[in-house]
Amino acid sequence: MASSSSGLNDTTWDSSTGEVGRGLAACVLLIFMLVTLVGDAALLVTLAPVCRRMPQNMLIVNKCALGLLDCIFNMGLVLGSLTSPDWRFGRALCKVNAFFMSLVAVQTSLMVLEFSLDRYLMLRFSSKYELWISSCRLSIILVYMWLHSVTFSIPFITDCAPSIFRKQLHICTETGQTPVAFVYTSLLACYICPAVITFGFHIIHARLFCKLQSPRKTDNRDTTFTQMSTEEITEACSQRSKHSVNLSPALFITWIILELPFVITNYEAQRGRKYRSRQRALQADCTGGYVIHCQHDDDDDDDDDDDDDDDDDDDDDDDDDDDDDDDDDDDDDEDDDDDNDDDIN
Repeated sequence: MASSSSGLNDTTWDSSTGEVGRGLAACVLLIFMLVTLVGDAALLVTLAPVCRRMPQNMLIVNKCALGLLDCIFNMGLVLGSLTSPDWRFGRALCKVNAFFMSLVAVQTSLMVLEFSLDRYLMLRFSSKYELWISSCRLSIILVYMWLHSVTFSIPFITDCAPSIFRKQLHICTETGQTPVAFVYTSLLACYICPAVITFGFHIIHARLFCKLQSPRKTDNRDTTFTQMSTEEITEACSQRSKHSVNLSPALFITWIILELPFVITNYEAQRGRKYRSRQRALQADCTGGYVIHCQHDDDDDDDDDDDDDDDDDDDDDDDDDDDDDDDDDDDDDEDDDDDNDDDIN
């Protein structure tokens, strides 16, 4: 009785602790959502009208639009899922959540790569950077980024990559039934390759920065690595490179710290689910074969028992017949004795 009451108390404590934890997480997420909504909306309204005059602002506008989508379709659904331990929004919204989770992750990876490429062009071709950057070129880059992200996210909507709600993360992600080819192709094209290319750009940034710190290695004051003609342009380029070298690696490292654990745990969890599903299938096959074998053995045992029962019945019948014959013989003997007694008399 005492043990059952203690178990009930433990269950009540765990449930209450889980509710408190979900409540705190919901409060923190709500504050973060409000800050994100206000900040992204303000930047979007401020920078959108001047994108034609300053094409670089298109990258910031794109980031603000992505942040709004993430806030509405990802954080909003996560906030709703924190109200209960189970998913209560239906299968359709689970697929939508998985789609936007993949879209935001892939788009963020490509945006980090694009930012590194932009910094490289600014450092390497400083005199031609303003002429090369235009709204048309940036629009083409952004359109490709969105097409790339949607291409690797649309399978979650069409059920080509099934999704499931994960209670630990309060989000919907792919299941163990997701095709292996899609999993590793998306991992390579959306995460590994952009990360490797971005890391390569950062190495180039560091080398260019070192060259800009000491642009003159000869007595010729007009020769630098970009063939600049004036000392003022060299100093301006050096200042821009200093800020780029400081900001770009910091952004890349931050993205790695925040994104890589989720990607690794997500794919490892998927591999674990696939392994467990295969193990369950093998166990089911083995168990099914054992049951059938046992059923056959039981049938054989039943047949043997029936045969034994039949033999016992036959033996009983034979014994009964023998007893009847003996009784008849005894009766006949008694009749003969009676007849003999009558004759003597």
